Amino acid sequence: MFFRSFLRNGRSIIGLGPVAWTYPSKKSLEAIKHKIKSLTTKSTTHLSLKVLLIRINPVLRGWAAHFRYDAGKRTLGYVGHYTWWRVYRWLRKKHPKRTWRYLRDRYCGGQWNFQDQGIELFRPSQVKVERYRYRGQRILLPWMEPEELGQVGRYANDCNICVRSERAGHRVMECVSNFITGKLKLKVNQSKSRIGRPWECKFLGFRIIAGRKTKRSIAPVVLARFKDRVRELTRRTRGVTIQQMIEQLNLYLIGWRGCFGFCETPSVLKQLDSWIRRRLRSVVWKQWKRGKKRFAKLRKRGVNKDLAAQTVGSAHGPWRISRSPALSYALPDAYFDTLGLAKLINRLNA
Repeated sequence: MFFRSFLRNGRSIIGLGPVAWTYPSKKSLEAIKHKIKSLTTKSTTHLSLKVLLIRINPVLRGWAAHFRYDAGKRTLGYVGHYTWWRVYRWLRKKHPKRTWRYLRDRYCGGQWNFQDQGIELFRPSQVKVERYRYRGQRILLPWMEPEELGQVGRYANDCNICVRSERAGHRVMECVSNFITGKLKLKVNQSKSRIGRPWECKFLGFRIIAGRKTKRSIAPVVLARFKDRVRELTRRTRGVTIQQMIEQLNLYLIGWRGCFGFCETPSVLKQLDSWIRRRLRSVVWKQWKRGKKRFAKLRKRGVNKDLAAQTVGSAHGPWRISRSPALSYALPDAYFDTLGLAKLINRLNA
């Protein structure tokens, strides 16, 4: 028995007998190719190869990390192959009068992978693939007969049941719990089961907020977990450069954006982007350490002498200073864009 279906998280599922595999869908593959193509157009040839790799590598890492549990080893290799040729054509446009031997010696070090100033083009084929397979008595198909459905093992993680009153909620919850435990012989997690308003309950990390228009918002628990993870990745005592910190942070940001980026409250994503940049400014201020170096860095970035001296002589800590006018001018949003910092807000939900 063979069947093929499509999931909404960029995956397709293919079944053969009692086993099913997931793999990247054609739509998600076209999306990553379009992203790589937009980053390697002729209009970006004024950038250095280092800046281009800083922009491309987080995209490849996030996409490969998202599909590392699928049967997509060949797909990852194809994405890496496609990216290599896009960068090659980009270099040919940047240096139209140079030969391939010259480009290889300068940007590949005599090898075959592009690199510049210690930053190497990420290869998705290096990601270890761990295939996930659904195993059960039989695979649930929409055309099964009613007598065949009883032979299928079915499992559910979360579900919401909407009713019109609290009294009806208690009645339905008791009825459904008795059916699951008595008829299906399954367990109900009472710690996660509750009765409440839609904006008080979360479902798959989201909640529904009421107003003039009903919107899909991110649950507060998910936001708190996100901030804890970002705080861990942007500690001021990690002992890594700001470039390395942003590369590691992008892996988490791109994956998180893929799950929660389609919420209908873009103001929340804008606040998170601003909060992340403020944390990075405090990291940079901490890394500058002494007053002389801080003053020289501010003056080099265009801050006037009086404001730079006032900021350096302040008794406030790095977090308070990160919101000062001097540091906002010296380290604007465009500075982190050149380092390749991923944004949670995009054109679709802006």
